[in-house]
Amino acid sequence: MKQILTLLFFGIVLYNCKSNKGQGSAIGNKSTLPTGTWYYQAYIDSTILNKRIYKYSWSCASMAYEITIDSKIPDSCYFKGYHEEWMIKLKKVSDNVYWAGDSLQHWILTFNNDNSTMAMKEYYVKSLEENLDPRTYLFQKRNEEIKDIKKYFIKNILSGVYKDSIREITLTDNNKIRGLDSASTFDIELDFWEMVPQMDLIYFKDNNDKTTRYNWTFIDNKLILKAVHDIYKNEDWDGGVADSIVYKLEKIK
Repeated sequence: MKQILTLLFFGIVLYNCKSNKGQGSAIGNKSTLPTGTWYYQAYIDSTILNKRIYKYSWSCASMAYEITIDSKIPDSCYFKGYHEEWMIKLKKVSDNVYWAGDSLQHWILTFNNDNSTMAMKEYYVKSLEENLDPRTYLFQKRNEEIKDIKKYFIKNILSGVYKDSIREITLTDNNKIRGLDSASTFDIELDFWEMVPQMDLIYFKDNNDKTTRYNWTFIDNKLILKAVHDIYKNEDWDGGVADSIVYKLEKIK
């Protein structure tokens, strides 16, 4: 048993050295627990750069697009994802390596010298049902706090002024619509489990609370909204399809 623990310890240390080498930082002699909030920046950046939510929702952002360690609760970290969120206990392995999880799944959290980057390595118990290799995700601190990830995506992807051949349309940061037929507000889905059918979905609501669902995509600076139809086989739902274009809106600012 002692030999197994020794091997495990050296394995964690080797991983830690490799991660920090990749980040250009050596292991520091920190004695205090890192605190603050770290974001899964690859998910956030890719979603905004490519203007696609559904594609990048299939990631660890489901369970954690941000991780927080509060100095008031120094023995735990808070995982916040768009699908779920929870508090989990931390166990210190070394000065900048922490263990969190349970017997079925656990994570090794490793920090660089200035605590600006956290490497989260995810492990599953090897079994016939689950035989995945460990996966590593990088989380980073930001100057700007993201209080609401949906509002952040709306602001950086969808909000703005658009035009079509006859009018000017505005989508605001706070989910208001001006100038597009009877639509007054809009909302989007972040959770791929709630995207039915599974594609980028936006919902327009009028003043009578009538909701219309569209598939949305960007082609260059044009927002394309397509009608979404459900498919049934033998009266059972069998998916959906986005077919005819309802609106083609050019973003002008």
